[in-house]
Amino acid sequence: MAKDAGGWVTKAGLAAALVAPAMALAAALLIRVAPDLSGFARQVLIGPVGEYAAWAGLAIAVLALIHAFGNLRRRGLIALLAVAVAGAAVGLYWKQGHTPGASDVSTNPADPPMNLSGVPSVSSACDGLEPLASQRTVEEAAYVLQNAGFAITHAGLFDIQGERKAFWFQQAYSIDVRIRPGRTDVRVVTRNGRPTDGGAACRLAIKVRDGLQPKA
Repeated sequence: MAKDAGGWVTKAGLAAALVAPAMALAAALLIRVAPDLSGFARQVLIGPVGEYAAWAGLAIAVLALIHAFGNLRRRGLIALLAVAVAGAAVGLYWKQGHTPGASDVSTNPADPPMNLSGVPSVSSACDGLEPLASQRTVEEAAYVLQNAGFAITHAGLFDIQGERKAFWFQQAYSIDVRIRPGRTDVRVVTRNGRPTDGGAACRLAIKVRDGLQPKA
């Protein structure tokens, strides 16, 4: 009986560790197939509830590992796997929550490109996003945007905009590239209503800015 009980404890630890990843997978599926439930998916399944589930899964997995010390040969591998899965889930939530990054960034925060609909005039700088003191063409900007995964939504003589959605959770980003004599500015906005996005907007803006940099 003791061996059976120990086996159930270990399996329970693994099941608890898989709850948060399962919630994240369910959220990704809901966002793709049921857009009306995307708010619930983002705010609950991969929001605070998902984070609590990850921490609870880690606690239960650690208890299962402690319990497995009595019979490591039979239960140790499963218990270690449970701790690894739960630890990875907690680590991802911790990184997302503790990685700073404004959701609206620009190479020119004092005078950002202003042709994105539904966004305020205030933009922020971010580390590594330097101004581009070079006038590029709309055609060059379109090529760089498409290589960065953006779909072009508007192209004028001196301005081009695009939209991009992340693969897993369909997180949307808008970009505006403004071209002036001797200068090209880039602005990226995260369309999720959060003040920070873990640096995703900044990374996309830097990627586009670097792509626009004249090659030596």
